[in-house]
Amino acid sequence: YGDMYPTTVIGRILACTCAYFGVATSGILVSILVDRYQRVYNRKRFFPDHVISAIDPSIYHSFHYQQTK
Repeated sequence: YGDMYPTTVIGRILACTCAYFGVATSGILVSILVDRYQRVYNRKRFFPDHVISAIDPSIYHSFHYQQTK
């Protein structure tokens, strides 16, 4: 809880770099999770469950790709 901390300039630079990379990694992971959730939500919103189970995934993805163009 703060008993040990970097005192040299190189140690502080390394600690800041690690902190920045940690924040960036967390941000990337959260954005990926939100994107996946939105895809599932939109699929359920536009297609009823019985249609989703009957559609071949490759056909669905090509249809979705054409609509986003």
